[in-house]
Amino acid sequence: MILEALQVDFDGTLGDTQPAFGKWHTQARELLAFTVEKDYLEIESEFRKAWREAYGIYNVNPYNLITYTCRKIEENYSDLSRKFWHEFRQMLWNVYQEPICLYHDSWEFLTKLREKGKKVGVVTHSPQWWTKKKMEWTGIEEFLVR
Repeated sequence: MILEALQVDFDGTLGDTQPAFGKWHTQARELLAFTVEKDYLEIESEFRKAWREAYGIYNVNPYNLITYTCRKIEENYSDLSRKFWHEFRQMLWNVYQEPICLYHDSWEFLTKLREKGKKVGVVTHSPQWWTKKKMEWTGIEEFLVR
């Protein structure tokens, strides 16, 4: 069997998106603790428990993971304010504005595949508009099958 084409995940495989989403994860916990008027460390155990449950459902999609986690914690408190959810979404928007870097070997890997005549596609859980932006930032759209 000869490999004709390859699909590669972007987030965490070709591109290093962890710093941006790690920052959002921390900010979401801080905002949640502030909103429910609890100490950050107090809310942390609830957040971790809900996060583990969310991870079993959504696996790697950061938006769904963090949203589910906050909704789960919301069950234990009065409704989180609209202001919370507005700020939560604004923080996510800010994450989407941060440039993404490729991992060191990604460019070389894609170049070798192209030199061998292999077709490459990128798969991701990210929204299409952000995926396009990531492709532009990193310059890898030239490697992709159209």
